[in-house]
Parts: sequence; structure tokens; C-alpha cells
Amino acid sequence: MSIIGTGFSNIQDGVADALGRFTPRDRYLIVGLGVTVICSGLLMSVLAADRTIQGLESEVVNQRQTLDNLSVLLSDHVQAVEKAQEIETTLAESSSTDLSAFLEQSAESTGVSDRLNSVNEKSTSSDGVLEEKLYAVSLSKLQLEELAGFLWEIESASFPLQIQTLKVKTRKVAGEITLRLDMDVSAFSLIEPTGGEG
Repeated sequence: MSIIGTGFSNIQDGVADALGRFTPRDRYLIVGLGVTVICSGLLMSVLAADRTIQGLESEVVNQRQTLDNLSVLLSDHVQAVEKAQEIETTLAESSSTDLSAFLEQSAESTGVSDRLNSVNEKSTSSDGVLEEKLYAVSLSKLQLEELAGFLWEIESASFPLQIQTLKVKTRKVAGEITLRLDMDVSAFSLIEPTGGEG
């Protein structure tokens, strides 16, 4: 007989001798206590495993939510890059035309070129990438339809401008009402990168 078999047999004999000293009632209590301890251990193991599984499920949900958020951010980033490329293309296409020339063309195409009084540059600013020039623009003796047509022409074109302020005044001369338009318009252009290999 091996050492392990002998050791196990000795333990069995020891347990049987120990239980033999107790009354039947005590033996039932000891066996019940042992079963209770074993069942409690199993229950605690199951509860611990359940808590671990719940923690893992919660982690999976959090990771999935993070992945969804990253997907949304990536989609927004792609859209922003596409929009930036669109704007850059528009700016590059209009780089050969300044705002004065564009407004003169727009006034001519809407039939009000003789009433475009002035286009004067007021200020220039830049952020290192984009240059903004602010112009004061004045037109006079316009009819309402002409005013609407001119504004539609410049707003619907792809020229990179933005109307900052717009004032319309009415004048009545010899019973005829005409409109005067004064506005500040910003025109934008890309600043060409400078530098090179030195």
C-alpha cells in the first residue's frame, strides 16, 4: 500500500473513532454542521462568481459605450475634415478675385452696377491661416426687388464672404421711394504658407 493510501486510511480511521465517541444525536449535529459549512462555501463561491460576472458584464457595457462614443467622434471628425476641405477648395477657387471685383460682377448681373457707390476696405485681420478683410459697401436708389436680387446674388454664390452688418434706409424723392443699402462685409482668403528648405 502506498504512503498516500495509508495516510488516507489513517484519516478515515481517526474520523470513525472520533465519531464513534459521540452519541447518535451529536453525530447528526456534526454531519449537519459539516454539510452546512460545505453548502455555505459553495453558496459563497457562487455569489462571488456572480459578482465577478456582473462586474465583467458592466465592464463590457462600458467598453461598448466608449466604442460607440469613439465612433461618433470619428464620424464627426471625418465630417469636419470634409467640410474643411470644401472650405479650403472654395477659398482657393476665389483667391484670384477680390471682393470689389466680385461685388461689381454681382451688381452688373443684377442690373444695379450704376448704383454701387463704393466698396472700401476698412480693416484686415488674420489668425495665421485665414485672412479676413472687412469692407464697407454702399448702394443707393434701389427698388425692393433689386435689393433682394442683389443680396440673393452675393449670398448664393460660392464666394467666401459674410455680411457682418446690414442697414437699409428709405428715401422718398418726387413721390418715388428708393432704398439705400449700407453693409459691412467680410471676405476671407487663405494665407499662403511661407518658408522652405534652408
